[in-house]
Amino acid sequence: MAHRLSTAVLVLLLLAIAPYSQHQSNLEELHDPRMNPANPTGVDLQVNEVSIAYTSSSDQSNYRMFSSNHPIAGFNRPANLYVIDGMVDVESTLTVTVENIGTANSGVVDITVTLLHNEYEFFEFVNTTVQMNGLSGGNSDTAQVPILPGYAGNHSMLIRATSTVADDDESNNILNRHFTAGSMYFNCDTTTNWSFNPGWSLSTDTSISRGSSCHIGNGQSSMYANNMLTSMVTPLMDMSDAVSSPLRTNGLSFYYTGSSAANDALRVYGTDDMGAWVQVATLSGTVDQSFFDGVNWQTFTLTDKGAASPLIPVPDALFHARSQFKFEFTSDATGTDVGFYLDEIVVVYDQKVKIGEFDVEAQGIATTGAIPGNWGSVTVQIMNTGNITETFVPTISGIPEEWASYFARPSGTSFDPSFGLTVRPGEPAQFNLMLMPDVNASIGYQQMSIDVVSQQYPNVNTTLPVQFLVKADRIPSIVTPPTKPSCPPTYSCSFDVQITNLGDATDVFDLMLDTTMLPAGWDVQYQWTQRESVLVRPLQPQSVTLVMSVPSTAAPDTVVQFGLTMTAQNDTMRVASANIDISASMISNASVLLAEHDPLHVVTVQPGEETDLFYTITNHASRQDIFAMRVDVNNLGQWIVDQPTRPSAVLNPGASATFAVTVTSPTTAQAGDRGPTLTPVIESERSQMVIEGEAFDGLRAASVHDVVLEAANLPSRVYPGQLNDLVFNITNLGNGPASMTLSPDSLPFGWTYDIMQDEQVDNNSIELTPSYELNDRTSVVVQVFVPGDDDAGSRTNIQWSLVLNQGHLDNNPEDNTVEWTTLTASVRSITMAKGNASAVGAVGQPVHAEALLLNQGNALEDRLSLRATFSTSPPTSDVVAFFTLSGGDRPIGEDVPFVLNGNSTMKLRMDLLLPNDVDLNTRIVVRFEVVGAQDDEGLPVTIEAEHLIVVQQRRHVNVTIQDVLFGDDPRNSPALIWINATSTSTNQESLRLNATYPADWQVVCNKRLLNSSGERIVLPPGTPTSKSSQTLCEVLNLGGAYGGEVMFSLYSDDGIVGSEETLFIEFKELEAESGLSSTTVAIGGGGFAILVVLMVQLMRYSGSRRNIEDDIEKYTPPLEEHPPSGPPISTQISDDFSQDIEVEIEERVDSGHPRTNSERSNGPPVPSSGLPEGWTMEQWSYYGQQYLDGTL
Repeated sequence: MAHRLSTAVLVLLLLAIAPYSQHQSNLEELHDPRMNPANPTGVDLQVNEVSIAYTSSSDQSNYRMFSSNHPIAGFNRPANLYVIDGMVDVESTLTVTVENIGTANSGVVDITVTLLHNEYEFFEFVNTTVQMNGLSGGNSDTAQVPILPGYAGNHSMLIRATSTVADDDESNNILNRHFTAGSMYFNCDTTTNWSFNPGWSLSTDTSISRGSSCHIGNGQSSMYANNMLTSMVTPLMDMSDAVSSPLRTNGLSFYYTGSSAANDALRVYGTDDMGAWVQVATLSGTVDQSFFDGVNWQTFTLTDKGAASPLIPVPDALFHARSQFKFEFTSDATGTDVGFYLDEIVVVYDQKVKIGEFDVEAQGIATTGAIPGNWGSVTVQIMNTGNITETFVPTISGIPEEWASYFARPSGTSFDPSFGLTVRPGEPAQFNLMLMPDVNASIGYQQMSIDVVSQQYPNVNTTLPVQFLVKADRIPSIVTPPTKPSCPPTYSCSFDVQITNLGDATDVFDLMLDTTMLPAGWDVQYQWTQRESVLVRPLQPQSVTLVMSVPSTAAPDTVVQFGLTMTAQNDTMRVASANIDISASMISNASVLLAEHDPLHVVTVQPGEETDLFYTITNHASRQDIFAMRVDVNNLGQWIVDQPTRPSAVLNPGASATFAVTVTSPTTAQAGDRGPTLTPVIESERSQMVIEGEAFDGLRAASVHDVVLEAANLPSRVYPGQLNDLVFNITNLGNGPASMTLSPDSLPFGWTYDIMQDEQVDNNSIELTPSYELNDRTSVVVQVFVPGDDDAGSRTNIQWSLVLNQGHLDNNPEDNTVEWTTLTASVRSITMAKGNASAVGAVGQPVHAEALLLNQGNALEDRLSLRATFSTSPPTSDVVAFFTLSGGDRPIGEDVPFVLNGNSTMKLRMDLLLPNDVDLNTRIVVRFEVVGAQDDEGLPVTIEAEHLIVVQQRRHVNVTIQDVLFGDDPRNSPALIWINATSTSTNQESLRLNATYPADWQVVCNKRLLNSSGERIVLPPGTPTSKSSQTLCEVLNLGGAYGGEVMFSLYSDDGIVGSEETLFIEFKELEAESGLSSTTVAIGGGGFAILVVLMVQLMRYSGSRRNIEDDIEKYTPPLEEHPPSGPPISTQISDDFSQDIEVEIEERVDSGHPRTNSERSNGPPVPSSGLPEGWTMEQWSYYGQQYLDGTL
């Protein structure tokens, strides 16, 4: 069969597919242009053309129909109508034609084929070179170049011819064209992994390449069905490596032919990552309805992203890890056609570059350290060792937060590292990391690392460890004395000046004094032991001792200056200078006394606590003076004396000031221990004179109360229903005896405790001595009882407190409490108790038995199972049993897992429905048991409950109804029915007979009208001999329909026994009477005509009834006596006979229609004794004459 393509939709597609501009620049960089060389060689190569074919014949057969290879025998596809040039991971062979348009021989020619991925700046995934023999001028030749595209999608192919002889014009040495690699290609030659739903099949009616096509329909000689909805679905395809927002169209295409009726269509869908189908294309209408004259195939022409293509564009969201495409055909009921044929289904999408194409290395080039507060740098080089141009993002880690940093290019300009550095394969890229340590940075090497991460694949990265040197510095500093050094006239006094090194480098500093500013007679020199060059380590101040001399002529408070300079020997730029004030002082006269305390008075101090002693300084001189203060301490021992912290006191003549000395007693001091002796000392800062006060020896240690409560062994888990031991350690840290009580702040409900002392219950006080009496520690056991119903796993927090007796307060109450947190342990204890049960059973009735499953532990029980069984003796079949567990049905005789919370119960119940044939005195044993229970030693334990039920009752009454009997005249006689009841019940049965019947009918049973309350029938116990009862019922037609249904029901009061039956009774129609049919008689007063008619009817009924009774006498059973109630009641007749009455008597001959009387007779006169007992006037009007005649 010939194949041809419809020209209606074909366009030349590849003319619109131009090489990407981004690769054009790459072409220029791939060669060294030598346009118009200074020395022409006569060689000028140009690449004329290239053709592409699949290397393997099988691949050629599979993919050629939608590939660029051309021509194809038997297929008239235009050369430029194709979707792909090759398939991913399928080898193709390029035939490259090269011509030497020059005049000289070219020498050996290298043909290099490069495939570049269009979605990346520079990524060669194919680079293959073959050699061609030299070309003479004006000749051409071809070369075969095999290529294996490793990525699907839209690419650029560059073919370059390079000769061993210099080319005069290299601009024509390169051929640039597109190259599209398909991802999936389906020839419709197999259904493997595809889903072909009803209506879809592989058809041999027509095809393009492999002898079959995908067809929706019933073949070219038939039509598809109406109201179809069916689909063909591709296998799941992992397309998660698709490029997001590709530059060119990604999608699918195929050839199709066939036809569809109006409103019918073939739709193409793809799934998103949530599994929802998204429509991408629709086919409808007619391509070719008949293949007998050849086949027209058609494909698509769509413009997308600036280029025309046969590809149906597919949104990015449909390319994911579980991509699928669906071809869904729908038809309505308005018409059918041959359907569609599809073939050569191809999917194209741009694949992301694999992570294996990326790699990066980094190396350090140089490091320049810096002193704190100055900039340094680290020079790093990135090397792209992958196969693709990539942007790498550098980051720094391990740098202190206080440091400043930025990234810079070698030119010195900074750049944002988040934008990264773009590096081509095999090329390096350098950058500088600029660092400035903060002014407080530590000297030495700072460890950090530079991470270089691929922008596309974060897993492609490298880490470069870096050491940055923070250099040391020396910074000299002179600290001016806070108080001017002074000395009395004619005296020489020493004083100190502090120098320090604020840097990080140790150095030797040279000192120099400048006394040129001192007045005559004043002098400042180094003390004889002071060196003029001093080694000063960082942050280790040194004192320089100087001596000042004051002339006798100097007035008090005269202030003069001298200069001091220090210079670093290793860095003479580091210099510090200061001018220092000195003064002439006065002659001091002052006193210092203990305030608030008599020197002979005793001051007590708690062990470990402190007290303040206050001293008063008084200036007795005639000039202002300044005093520094301190105390000299003797016999300090373990006591602590804090010197005064206030500044020097400036006192005018006669003025006073106070200072405080803080004394702390040792924590181990015993009551009454003697403290240190304190002597106050003041020193004039103006005269340098020292004055002492009176010594104080009155410090004593006070008594201390301090006990400590510690947890020695507090269980993290307590067990309900038993005593749990808590062990506390109690220590007396006081310096005297202690009496105390241990108690909890609160206990949960039901918890109790006892304190054990000397292995005896003793909840009284706990007594301890001080440490020096060796009975200052004890261990106390507290036994806590936890009730058995405490919830398993419940968390309890209890604070135990130790309280001193006799109102003493503990010096450290924070160590008098212990917080105890514990969990209640799980205790499992399952028991079972018998519950309610039927005492006896009744035949055909339900019985039940119950048991109560109790979890007396506090833990949820979910490890065991329950089994419920029953047995009967003698064996009885057809017993229906139901086992319920807390209201839910469970199987009988099987192990049923259960879950039971601690301290809770579960009701087990078995209901049995006994069959009607079970024997009396049958014994039924119902057994509930727990399966899998074990004791503490792992031995099986029996947990069960049994109930015995004896069948001692039976409720059964058999009810039968005799056939309907009529008398000689069934037109006027009642229908007689025998109702037989036979009881085999073990108890007396009280039954009630009821009937329902048509309107204007009545039922009389046992001579009594059967009203709504029914007729009661009592049967004595039918065991061991059955008891029977027979009841005669009469059905009367009082003018209603001739035929109808009467339903008799006989049930016990509780509705358990009895039955019901429906009879159809038909009365014969009356023959039309002469002169009476359809006759209307008008009479006035008395109603004589009505009486005559009724009497005639009663006479007929009476005669026929006697004949019936004669016939059925043998069935009449003895009847149970009932109070008289009279015969059945009919419609009441008006008692007003004084007015004229029109009576119409009508008989109808059609069966089933009623006979109507305008009025009825009120019967014979009532006897003088009145109505019979239980009768009504209405009953008398109907049956009174029969009563008088004795025929009722």
